[in-house]
Amino acid sequence: YSATIYATKKWERIKFYSERSIIEFREEKDFSKFYNLLADNDGFLLDYAFYLRNKKDYSKSMDILKRGYTISNNPIFALSIAELNENLGNEDEAELYYKKTCAMVPSKLYPLYKLAYYYYNTKRHEDFRRLANYIIHFSPKITSKRTDMMKEDIIELLDIKVKCINPTKY
Repeated sequence: YSATIYATKKWERIKFYSERSIIEFREEKDFSKFYNLLADNDGFLLDYAFYLRNKKDYSKSMDILKRGYTISNNPIFALSIAELNENLGNEDEAELYYKKTCAMVPSKLYPLYKLAYYYYNTKRHEDFRRLANYIIHFSPKITSKRTDMMKEDIIELLDIKVKCINPTKY
C-alpha cells in the first residue's frame, strides 16, 4: 500500500512539472516503472495513454486506454478510444466507442457532437442528418456558450451538406 502511495506521489509530481514545461521531458520509463502499482489509477492511465499517443505509439496507447475503459466509468476513455480508432481508420470500432460514450453520458452534448462529426467526415450523410436533427433539438442538462457553439457548428455543417446535395435550391 505504501509503495502505491509513493508511486502516486512521484507520478503526480512528475506530471505537475511536465504540465508547466514548454517541452515534454518525461520518457516512457517514467510511466512504465509505475505501471504495475498504478494500473488501477484512471488518472495515471489517461496520462500514460495520452503521452503514448503524442509519441505516436498508437498500439500501446490503445492498450492503455482499453485497460482504463475496463476499470473506470470515465467516458474520456471511450471517447479517446473512438478518436484513436477513427484516426487509425478503424471505422467500425470508432463508431462503436462513440456510441458507447453517448450512452455513458446521455445528458451531454459533446459525445453526440463528436459522433455527428464522425458521420460527417466518413460521408455517412443520412446518419449525419438524423443525428444533426437530434442535436439541434437536444436540451443538454447544462447549457453554455460551448454547447451553443456546438449546435451552431452542426447547423452550419448541415446547411453545407444540404447545399452540396441540392445546389440548385440555393
